[in-house]
Amino acid sequence: MIDEGAPPCPTDHLARSDSADGADPGDPAALLEEVLRVGRSMARTIAGHVGSVPAGFVVTDARFPASWQHNRVVLTAPAEDPAGVRAAAGAALRAVGATHLRIDVEAPSTDVAALAGDDLTVGEERLLVRDGRAPGIAASRTASVVPYAALRAAVGRAWREDHPEATRDEVRQLVERETLWPAGTTKHVASLVGGMPAAWCAVRRAGDVAEIDGLVTLPEYRRQGHGTAVLAAALSVAADARLVFLRADGDDWPREWYARHGFRDVGGVTVLHGTAERPAPPPVRARSHRADPDPYRRPPGRGARRVLFAAGHPGGRTATLELLRALDLETAGQPTILDVGCGRGHSVDLLVRAGAAAVGVDLDHRAVRRARRRRLPVAIADAHALPVADASLDAVLAEVAVGATDDPLLALLELARVLRPGGRLALGELVARDDALQQAWPDLAWSLGTLHALPSRERLAGWLEAAGLHVVAGGAGDDLLADGVRHARRRLVAPEARRTARDVLAAARAGALGYQLVVAVRR
Repeated sequence: MIDEGAPPCPTDHLARSDSADGADPGDPAALLEEVLRVGRSMARTIAGHVGSVPAGFVVTDARFPASWQHNRVVLTAPAEDPAGVRAAAGAALRAVGATHLRIDVEAPSTDVAALAGDDLTVGEERLLVRDGRAPGIAASRTASVVPYAALRAAVGRAWREDHPEATRDEVRQLVERETLWPAGTTKHVASLVGGMPAAWCAVRRAGDVAEIDGLVTLPEYRRQGHGTAVLAAALSVAADARLVFLRADGDDWPREWYARHGFRDVGGVTVLHGTAERPAPPPVRARSHRADPDPYRRPPGRGARRVLFAAGHPGGRTATLELLRALDLETAGQPTILDVGCGRGHSVDLLVRAGAAAVGVDLDHRAVRRARRRRLPVAIADAHALPVADASLDAVLAEVAVGATDDPLLALLELARVLRPGGRLALGELVARDDALQQAWPDLAWSLGTLHALPSRERLAGWLEAAGLHVVAGGAGDDLLADGVRHARRRLVAPEARRTARDVLAAARAGALGYQLVVAVRR
């Protein structure tokens, strides 16, 4: 294998379509070739490394050896030496510890039987295409764009149920691989029930072509219209795309369902798949469930969030007041302040009472409704796309909001956009030494619902700098975090909740979990 390295720019392949005018919409062969070109570009974009094999290329990423998206061989020309291709593919994937051998055969004249041998399963993926300008579809339910953080637990559960043989780390890889897509290329759509995902998918853009990827409905919500709602919302997100496509297993019934919604089959790809030898499992040692939990075997716990957010957010009113004092706003009239991630409006209420022209935004519909019942000025909005004019605000308050977004850096860039030059951002954010929290308090990490999502203090500082925000004040608010947890623990009765509070305090004392207060100025 010749290692060509990672792509020079992660978004180069997604910035444009390979065809200026696109394929003839009436020519299935041309549409198939265009969709395959886009698929190859997407594969290279998220690859850790791209190399060549006879008749094609290989993408690999040693960080996600369980993910075929990141570790597979794509044959774009007939394989004249199937044995040589097979050997090169196996060597490339074994080198990164891949748990599988996956070969996508896009050249129909390849001798598939010789390539598969006796141990690779031969399957087929069909490419389904829809005109992006066609009318949308009707749905009895609603779905909307959500941050990927809101889907992690449900995605993990779906992978666990579909692949019970997978290890905990393999399932984690399949969940976290979604975070590798470059900012702006992917949006996630979900239909929610009680705030929890019932069905979801990803919508990926490559120029004027969009892919709908991984549409999943949890078993208990099937045949209730959630999948249709997600598909309708995904098509709405991709409404300005010239072409929309998706992949479906050749023997899967959803192909007929997609056909009823305007997708047509333009061809297929032969897929060879096998399982690599797994390393022998470590000796089984007696250990408690809490010492080594499998987070995807049960719904996400809410104990840590109940403890940490008992006062609205970590640090409570005291932390908010400290941030507002540090803002040190000097304006001729009322300062204009936006509270991002306002929840039920506790901080908005405090700002309004202090005389500020404050507005809150949040994606939690239920929390916004409760705030509105209190006649607070709040609205539903995404931190990645605020409905606010450029350079129009004196200050932005964001308490445990940025780290919960799908793309924290993109969110900070958006907050910087709405601030006037010299405007200030007051930020309160949970931080963690990720390895320490996950290893010593795995149940706590899972209950927080983060699975490696909490930033370190250093990463948070890097995000702010990259967004053009200069830190002028702030520091560790770990004492405020601990005080809030101690106050909440006095009101807790359930033994499990009290144990969670004890774990939070222990993690905070060890420096594995903390609360960072920051005031930054837009340059």
